[in-house]
Amino acid sequence: MGCVVCDPSLLIPSNVRIEEDAIQGWVLRWNSSSPINQYQIQILNTQTNQSSETAQTGNIHQLTFQTEPDILYSLKVRAIIAFPMQYTNWSTPANFGIPLPCLDFEIIATFGNTLYDVKLPNYWSWSDYLTTDVGNVTTIPITFYATYKRMGGWIAIENIPLSFTILRATPIVKTPYAVLATEGDQLASIILPQRWSWNTPAVIVGEIGEREFYATYNKQDTNWNTITKPILTIVIKLPTPTATFGNTLVDVLNLPQGWKFDECQTTCVGDAGIRYHSATYTRDGFKPIKRILSVSVSRAIPDVETPTGLKAEIWDPLNRVVLPSNWTWDNQTILVGDIGLRSFAATYNNGDSNYFAITKNICIEVRGVKFEYVSAGVNHSLAIDIYGRLWAWGSNFNGRLGDGTLTARLRPTRIIETLNEGVLPQIKSVSASAFHSIALDIYGRVWAWGNNGGNELGDGTTTERHKPVRISQTLTDGALPQIKAVSAGSNQTVVLDIQGRVWAWGDGAQFYDGVRRNSPVRISQTMNEGNLPQIKFIEARTNHIFAIDVQKRLWAWGTNSDWRIPYGNTSWGNIYRPVRIAETMLGGEFPQIISVSAGWLHTTAVDIYGRVWAWGNNSWGSVGDGTTNQRSRPVLINETLNGDELPQMVFAYAGSSNTIVVDIYDRVWVWGNWGYFRWWCNNTNI
Repeated sequence: MGCVVCDPSLLIPSNVRIEEDAIQGWVLRWNSSSPINQYQIQILNTQTNQSSETAQTGNIHQLTFQTEPDILYSLKVRAIIAFPMQYTNWSTPANFGIPLPCLDFEIIATFGNTLYDVKLPNYWSWSDYLTTDVGNVTTIPITFYATYKRMGGWIAIENIPLSFTILRATPIVKTPYAVLATEGDQLASIILPQRWSWNTPAVIVGEIGEREFYATYNKQDTNWNTITKPILTIVIKLPTPTATFGNTLVDVLNLPQGWKFDECQTTCVGDAGIRYHSATYTRDGFKPIKRILSVSVSRAIPDVETPTGLKAEIWDPLNRVVLPSNWTWDNQTILVGDIGLRSFAATYNNGDSNYFAITKNICIEVRGVKFEYVSAGVNHSLAIDIYGRLWAWGSNFNGRLGDGTLTARLRPTRIIETLNEGVLPQIKSVSASAFHSIALDIYGRVWAWGNNGGNELGDGTTTERHKPVRISQTLTDGALPQIKAVSAGSNQTVVLDIQGRVWAWGDGAQFYDGVRRNSPVRISQTMNEGNLPQIKFIEARTNHIFAIDVQKRLWAWGTNSDWRIPYGNTSWGNIYRPVRIAETMLGGEFPQIISVSAGWLHTTAVDIYGRVWAWGNNSWGSVGDGTTNQRSRPVLINETLNGDELPQMVFAYAGSSNTIVVDIYDRVWVWGNWGYFRWWCNNTNI
């Protein structure tokens, strides 16, 4: 409701007011306690400047009238005095009018506003408390009430409903200045502050440098707008640290400044290869980034001492020199060479993939070999050193050297392995023939290798053997007994057991009964003197065999060509059983013998007096009697080339067409195909 009050200086009428009447329009009311009951009322239309006057009588003190909207009226009242007729002064004009509010305006309100924040046009004011919250965002208009009031007498219009929608608010948030990333990262892997997210999380940040990518802030509340901003992304290189097996994280190399492993610094990097460890990169003003780094762990160099104090025999293959555990020679088959200090490359490899194999030059002291026994065949030789080790050199046709190959050896080569029984044991005696070899170990066992076409190996086969094979079974008597001496002929082998019994196989066994044997058979019967006596020495050569019994008597059997066996009346034919050599060339009794040596076509022997006897083919003077006459019986060799008496001898050796003897002064005498000469050995043991 509005109210206009007249000039208080007006005495009559008093308390004049204009009130709005919902039914009658506008009503002018006043109070009066005087007898005056007539008034004059003037209403001026300020828009048209037209006025109207109305007289009002009686004591009703009110006047009802109609007005047009949005026009300001000016109203004055005065009293009429009847006796005498006179007028009082007009009351002070009172302006009034009903405004017509314009509702054609936009009200803007956002989430979080109060009515105080919602601005209205001039003359408008909110009827509700200004601290009232406008509420949540909604698409349906909400209504608040307002008052429209102009100054200068206009009536105020109250409780006018105003409807409007609530807009989303824009959050006030700090945009991240920049973030860190590593080359190859997806944006999705780069952590932003809370409520920020990348617009294109699958995008790769690219190479090292600076670039911008858009991200959006979202409070996840429908009352708030989202905001999108470009964020500077600094792309750094992802480290590629390196380490060595056995390192801890503190030892890792190539880790740039600002990076630090998340694990304890004493953590081991792990085995050789690519290993993964979490690390964090920090830079002032930036949020730290955590990455899994690929650490390239290389193999370590083992801390191992170079072997020292190694020794080898002259011209040994390098694989004979035993190295400490995990060491191997780079060239296993190379020969160590001549006497002196030699250096060879060897590699240490402990079998652990975390360590490098290291190669070093290792010094070897090459020593000479001291041989105790040597046996010469046609094209190869065998020897036993002072440690019972077997050596061989020369032609290796048919595998006669026994090293598992067919390769000829120009220098002594150790024979180490057997065919199927591992390492060859210590050897105490050897015998080299034309095409095969025989050895006797310290346990009295026989080993054979090389050609076997004539059953000369005695292993029950005709198979050629390139490594020593043990001869353990006889043909009919079970296991071969313990042997104390061996001798190899061209196509046969003969051995002597510890009881003085003779065993033979190959062509040598053929002479027992005319049948070749591929396993040992015992030679027990003589040609015409019953059982073969106990034997203490045997010698096999081309196709014939000699034996000395315990009474120092000489026995022989086999092929008799060229009077190899001084028995009978012919130089040809075979003697199948042992015969005793009892007669000399001059018809005398053959003396007791201490040694005999069968050559290819002739034979020599030394009697108990140190005298040399010889017989057989003498075409090259190999008998040594000063002639080239064939000798069917032993002849005494007692004269030197210049006519001196031949000194006492201790040993005689018959070669293919020559003879070598050693006297009691350790001097060597030679005759035969080399010519007649004497070689003085200057007291050197032979």
